[in-house]
Amino acid sequence: MPISFTEPYTDDNQRLLNQSGLFTSTDINIEIEDWVRNNFTEKNKKLVILKLHIDNDLRPKILKQLNWMNINYLTLFPGIFGAAKHANLKCTIEGY
Repeated sequence: MPISFTEPYTDDNQRLLNQSGLFTSTDINIEIEDWVRNNFTEKNKKLVILKLHIDNDLRPKILKQLNWMNINYLTLFPGIFGAAKHANLKCTIEGY
């Protein structure tokens, strides 16, 4: 399969562990969305990839809800950068 999925299991990079992400990489020079479109058809009848478009007007509400779940710049980017970004949002979004 030309696309591989990786979960960081080591603590070499604390930021990656904090993000609890699933990372993709590919050996071929193609966007993952294009690869899925070319290799899966409607006759497969299963969800392969999902892309969400979120209206920018919902941004403050979504960021507040994520912050309430402890998903914010402080937890995703430990250090001065995350602290600064978190403080900026706290100053710009009411109720953050």
